[in-house]
Amino acid sequence: MGWHLATVLRAEGVQVRAFHRPSADVAPLKRLGCELVEGDLEDEGAALIPLVSGCTSLVHAAAVTHTTLPWAKVHAINVEGTRKILAAGASAGVQRAVQISSIVVYGDPRGSVDEDSSQDASLSARETYARSKREAEEVAREVTAAAGIPLAVLRPSAVYGERDRMLTPRLIRSLKWPLHPLPGGGDTTLPLVYAGNLAEAAFAALKLANPPGHRAYNVAEDHPLTLRQLLLALAAHLGIRFRPFSVPTSAFLGLAALGDALGLPLPTSDGVPLGRAARLVVRDNPYRSQRVRAELGWKPTVTAEEALSRTAAWIRETDQVSLREGVRKHG
Repeated sequence: MGWHLATVLRAEGVQVRAFHRPSADVAPLKRLGCELVEGDLEDEGAALIPLVSGCTSLVHAAAVTHTTLPWAKVHAINVEGTRKILAAGASAGVQRAVQISSIVVYGDPRGSVDEDSSQDASLSARETYARSKREAEEVAREVTAAAGIPLAVLRPSAVYGERDRMLTPRLIRSLKWPLHPLPGGGDTTLPLVYAGNLAEAAFAALKLANPPGHRAYNVAEDHPLTLRQLLLALAAHLGIRFRPFSVPTSAFLGLAALGDALGLPLPTSDGVPLGRAARLVVRDNPYRSQRVRAELGWKPTVTAEEALSRTAAWIRETDQVSLREGVRKHG
């Protein structure tokens, strides 16, 4: 998300200061002409103030996601890190802020969800990411309200695209299977958003003429995309033979329920219950994204076809997932 937002901002002639960890690959940001500052969200709060000094706006997108890290570590980065960076922004005179949250704050929705839906659904102890995102939103509201800084909270769904290290590599690995099971035929729309279109939503929030004190926006669907369309397009772009077959929805959900009973998370994504992931695949995207269009004027410019083409091109160019062996390369 960070590189995509920097790309959008630099294209508009906006100066960008990118806050990054010491271990981050900053070459793409350098090429965009971003100013780079190094630090860590676990640093002392006072140490962060100089890093945001002189900035008029702050977009906070850093977080650990679905992880095996203990809750104390996740809380320190996702919750207290949010508190410290926004407090630093307030001390430095930032005039508006955007917080990147997630649809995981809603828990396991059983019907249509909009920004006024409750966030009190129970979360298991394993769901540290969802718990931290709920708390981070509360902290963001608290800090910005006290400082009188307008805050927009964006709640994206699963994000895909260039430089995505989570969803996209898993999709490519699944394409290396000899057969490609599609629950219910794979014809329901998924809660997906292309990273470049999410960046456009963040930019729309930053340039809103009269921002409210605090407002949340789901960014859960830029263009309708089914599982079948997603995998078929990626396979075609990457030269992989796509061999789909339909799996009965009842059987798929039954296996996921068994996995939940055994305490198994979604493979390679600790903390995501199998049943929840399964329900999001077999029904149409429940997360409504009307408010971001109506209030921020979000008009995602990159089509699903173009987004998937760009994603596949990045996979080919960087070999993030070896198409020959299906093994992700690190470093």
